[in-house]
Amino acid sequence: MSTLQQIRTQTRLLIDQTDSANSDFSDSELNGFVNEGARLLAPLIKWPRDRVEVQVEAGKPAYTLPVDNILILDAYFGDVSKAGDKLPLRVLHESQMKAFRPGWLDATADSRGRPDILILIDRLTAVLNPTPNADESVSGKKLEIVYVFYPATLSADGDTPDLPIVYHDFLSQYGQYKCYMSKLNKPELGSSIFGQMIQKAKLLEPVVTKEFNEQSFTWGNFAGAYPE
Repeated sequence: MSTLQQIRTQTRLLIDQTDSANSDFSDSELNGFVNEGARLLAPLIKWPRDRVEVQVEAGKPAYTLPVDNILILDAYFGDVSKAGDKLPLRVLHESQMKAFRPGWLDATADSRGRPDILILIDRLTAVLNPTPNADESVSGKKLEIVYVFYPATLSADGDTPDLPIVYHDFLSQYGQYKCYMSKLNKPELGSSIFGQMIQKAKLLEPVVTKEFNEQSFTWGNFAGAYPE
């Protein structure tokens, strides 16, 4: 487990500036690079993750998403405490829904039943379709959402990234990339390092997914990041 200080030290080794007193980069600058790298990595590897359960109400289609979410991975409907009654929902953005089920907005008021789709309206709002009817809002019926959020900002030297250990080297390499792209003025080398990092992150993502699944989480349909 790497600390912020250790990641910063590794970055200095990578740029061959181990003497912080005579370095082109202050500790504060390198800390900023580390935190920026962690925020870049989170949606790419879909980590860190959490889940939330929301009570469903009859006739209510719209629900509030977690305020800290940056990416919705999965959604389920039913008695989420029982595997047999916990059914995955298809997760779609509003633009995708228009193509998948044309006219869904006009039919929302009259279309009720067991939901099979969660529509992402914006970062904080989602709609169940069809709208839950009275039979589907009995005690225990909930909407379960699995989502990605940004890692906590590292500030103290002893802080550790809220990321799998296999990605801690990524943060020092990202710091190397940022140094090359700024004061050290080595854009070609920096771009090469960045490309290698992204490739490595994508190759390791299944490892992270496996670890997450072993915590009794399961995967459904993934719609992707929010549109800009």
